[in-house]
Amino acid sequence: MLRQQPAPRPSEAVPRLSECGCICLLCRYTSEPEMLRDWEVIKAFHQDFQMVLFYEGKPYQGLIFNKLNVIPFAASNFNFFGRVPADALDKVLSRHYRLMVNTVTGMDDRIAMLHRWIPADFKVGRDDAYGNLNDLSLMLDEEADLRAYLDNVKAYLERLNG
Repeated sequence: MLRQQPAPRPSEAVPRLSECGCICLLCRYTSEPEMLRDWEVIKAFHQDFQMVLFYEGKPYQGLIFNKLNVIPFAASNFNFFGRVPADALDKVLSRHYRLMVNTVTGMDDRIAMLHRWIPADFKVGRDDAYGNLNDLSLMLDEEADLRAYLDNVKAYLERLNG
């Protein structure tokens, strides 16, 4: 006799990209030009998105950065004990997403904590060391560019939805 699997809870259901509304992308960039270079790739993946940007060092400057839909999160927000002041988390926690895509390779504990804090029904990541944080993990070479990664995310979401 064949056993039927229980129906997935809504939080476990694989979202259809076209039905997601605003999605969240967790990114790490070292320079504003690097971020702007990938901006069109991200827009081609999904028009309505919010980027949570983890950065170290000086905050990004410039008018164009302020106009983009980016929530900057500084490494300096973490204290010695790994705690973060509540006001630093306000913007990250202010919105719930149907889908969150982590684009960071070579994550560390700080980015993993940020990944965990982002409220989303379905999370996609690409770091095997922190695979337990994801609903879907896609293992690509670290050298694979953002376009290849996002194309794979889109393909897998479509395949999992039949």
